[in-house]
Amino acid sequence: MLAFKDGQDADILLTPIYLLFGVFLPLFLSPNDESPHLYHLVGVAAVGVGDSFAAIIGLNYGKTKWPRTNKTVEGSLAMFSAIVIFLMASQPFCSAPSPSCVVIFFVSLILSVVEAITENIDNILLPIVGYLLL
Repeated sequence: MLAFKDGQDADILLTPIYLLFGVFLPLFLSPNDESPHLYHLVGVAAVGVGDSFAAIIGLNYGKTKWPRTNKTVEGSLAMFSAIVIFLMASQPFCSAPSPSCVVIFFVSLILSVVEAITENIDNILLPIVGYLLL
C-alpha cells in the first residue's frame, strides 16, 4: 500500500479515497433521470486522465516549476491537453447537447490552473469546479 502513499497522506491513505470520490462526484451531483452529458465525465477527465498525465509528464519531463509549488508548467500543459482530448473524444457518446470547443478549452484551462495552485484537495475540488463550469 505504500506505493499509493503521497505527501498528502497521514497514517490512513486518503489519496485513493479522494481519487475514487472525485471520479464519481459529478454522477452523485446529477439527477438520476438525466441523459448522459459531458459534465458526468468531468471527474474522470480531470482526476483520472488530466491529473494522471500531469503527474507522469511533470515528474519525468518537468523542468519549469510554478512559483511556490513543486508542480511544473509541463505537467499543467499535459493536464490541459489530456482533458481537452478526452472531453472532445467523449462528445459523441453524450446524447445531451455538448458544450462548444471554446467552452471545453476554457474549462480545461481553469481545471489546469486550479490543479497547479492547490496542494491537498485537488482530487475533490477539480470535479466540482468542472461540473459547475460545464
